[in-house]
Amino acid sequence: MDDQEYENLLFRRQYFIGPKELGISGWNLTHLPDGKILSAHPELEVTDWNGKHTRYVLIGYIFDPFHPERTNQGILEAIDRCKTDTGSIFEMLEDKSGHYVLFVYDDEMNIALTDACGIKQISYYCDENGKSYYSSQPALIAQKLSLPVSDEAIHYMDSAKYKKKLEPWWPVESSPYKRIRRLVPNHYLNLATNEQVRFWPNKKLKRYSLKEGTILAGELLKGICKACFQRYPMALTFTGGYDSRVLLAACKEFADQIELFSMIYRNLTEQSEDLRIPQAIAAEKQLKYHQIKCDAEIPAGFQDVYERSNQGYKTDWMSLVYGRYIHFPANVLIVKGNIAEVARCSFWQDGIYPVEVTVDTLVDATALGHEPLILQSMGKWLDEAKPTEKFGYKIMDIFAWEVEAGGWQSMSHNVFALSQEEFSPFGNRRLLDIMLGVHKRYRCWPDITLEQEIIKYLWRDLSQYSYFSSWNLHNYKKKFYDGDLLNFLRKIKLILKRSIK
Repeated sequence: MDDQEYENLLFRRQYFIGPKELGISGWNLTHLPDGKILSAHPELEVTDWNGKHTRYVLIGYIFDPFHPERTNQGILEAIDRCKTDTGSIFEMLEDKSGHYVLFVYDDEMNIALTDACGIKQISYYCDENGKSYYSSQPALIAQKLSLPVSDEAIHYMDSAKYKKKLEPWWPVESSPYKRIRRLVPNHYLNLATNEQVRFWPNKKLKRYSLKEGTILAGELLKGICKACFQRYPMALTFTGGYDSRVLLAACKEFADQIELFSMIYRNLTEQSEDLRIPQAIAAEKQLKYHQIKCDAEIPAGFQDVYERSNQGYKTDWMSLVYGRYIHFPANVLIVKGNIAEVARCSFWQDGIYPVEVTVDTLVDATALGHEPLILQSMGKWLDEAKPTEKFGYKIMDIFAWEVEAGGWQSMSHNVFALSQEEFSPFGNRRLLDIMLGVHKRYRCWPDITLEQEIIKYLWRDLSQYSYFSSWNLHNYKKKFYDGDLLNFLRKIKLILKRSIK
């Protein structure tokens, strides 16, 4: 491959919106109602559609699990037919999946919002003249406008935690650059004011029995995966864990027509249990499966484009991205099991909820360090998100959703877009709502019963194989005192301590 072909990969599948076009040759242009220009990489889907009184600009792709045959435009048309006001759009997007940013222009207001977990990002900036800029990658805005890295970001990147952590990420609204912010999931952006407004949750969390949750979540996942399969060539990341097996079970009807693969990187070898389990399953079920060794020599041209496309991100993923790049065609959609962590008590994995959730609780949970940028971001988010508890949600679950998935996972999808487009079926607001509505005892480690039951419901044969998780490495077992009684006593102790003060 020559240098120009690598150059075409620069900021692959990203977009930029501003008063003028970005200026990269070959990018597609769309003129927006407010006078701005959308510049989109040629491999990034853009669906521009005029409804009865509303103009929709969808960047990326969207799925309807209850109508798998519908296209991006077909889904927008269905939304427009039922739209009564802006609030009704949020309701109709609740059961939709995808990896998208949606701009909505009508007489009521002009807004932008993302998929359920903000995997396709909106970074935004307003200059001294009141001109606004938007992008999926903050570095695009920074490069276009020659914006500096902020002092807070420099302090964070100089910290021991940042340097030690393999995959540090930017939490909540933060970015490496001065005054560039990111839209938090479950919020929309008012394009007139650049104000973030929370629109979800807006009602009580509905509770489900294990059986109800299993059936509802299972059927929804089937619809999501079917919609994906009908539109794109699919490849499923397959490991020995729970999440990818849930997705394979959801793909049972067409499992023999998709690619399954695992990646060998870092400390993994062909003998690792996390690889032997999927290999055994695929062999017995006669499914297409292969392992990608991420040790190929990376050409200088690819390295250059990777580093320029991912400024502001610190990861060791280049070998993985290149491994996928050379093994799969560009049009294959890579399906992954991430985001499932939101529903399985990611930050209280043993089911014992913190007695009190403070900024320190959040900072310690992410291991991002106690730098000012982290503390300020977490503190602001906690103050704004606290009211969600009145709807019955655990703040730590919302944190896993909006901050971890919206930060770490969105970074991952941006980085890997240099190889193929990615998709996580778990990034569906209704699906996560159903799973969070099941009692914690069925969602937490070490058994993750809900996911096991979904697998049994969708493809029982897959449940006979063992599972691998990080808990296996530590041989963790719950102690007799790891239960609700002791946690209740801890809360009483905290209340008494406060009353004495």
